[in-house]
Amino acid sequence: MADEEEGIPSTGQRLSNELMWETLSQEASEANLSGRLSEAVHLWRRTGNVVLDFAESDPRRPSTISNTGIAHLRCGDKYAAETAFRKAIAGWLVARQWVENMTVSGTAKNSLFHLRLEVKHHHSFQKHIRAQYQDLLDGAEASSRFNLAALLLTLGKNDEGLELMKDAIKVRERVFGATNPELTWFLRIMDRFSTSDEVTDSAVTSDYLKRAHHGEGDPSRTNLERWHSDRPQKMNDARRVISAMCFTDILTDLDIQ
Repeated sequence: MADEEEGIPSTGQRLSNELMWETLSQEASEANLSGRLSEAVHLWRRTGNVVLDFAESDPRRPSTISNTGIAHLRCGDKYAAETAFRKAIAGWLVARQWVENMTVSGTAKNSLFHLRLEVKHHHSFQKHIRAQYQDLLDGAEASSRFNLAALLLTLGKNDEGLELMKDAIKVRERVFGATNPELTWFLRIMDRFSTSDEVTDSAVTSDYLKRAHHGEGDPSRTNLERWHSDRPQKMNDARRVISAMCFTDILTDLDIQ
């Protein structure tokens, strides 16, 4: 009752909002990947309203802001898109503190021995799990960096765009491996711009397309596939981090007007 009087969502309302954010975000990701861009834009804008109930440091906020940047771009507002992508990148840094303070749940164990081992090494276990979630944030931030890099490259801002793109490729590969489907798309776009007549950066290597072909030969899981297989059944901090990573979308076409 006190929550309602102070304008703070009740526990039930917060859970409802969280599930709504997941539903809208998943539908937006599916629409984006299917080329239904107008539908994706509409859904991304709806998530922007829902996420206002989440804490400022919640990782789902930069995820939503990054997706809103794609929506702005699809609507022709490049300035708003660039602003959103930069804000999202800054937001991922804030979210790292959220992960440091998140509740880490114990993992399911198939023996009393493993359970005792986890209790005995509780501090090390917590540190290890948090490091894994920090990696997920790195992977999500790489998607935001890719989006900003792609926009800057189409605007002729090659120096910053190439640096951001190389960084996004490096981090995405470190976190998810060389056959990550989103990474192969990064590599294809990097190959497109690094071989253009407008780019003369001698530091840009020429094996991006080869690496993309390698990744496409035996692809690992996509973001949506990770969501379906890795999300906890109950709403908890782990689920919040995983959803933020899985639903941070990327530009699927660069026909930017």
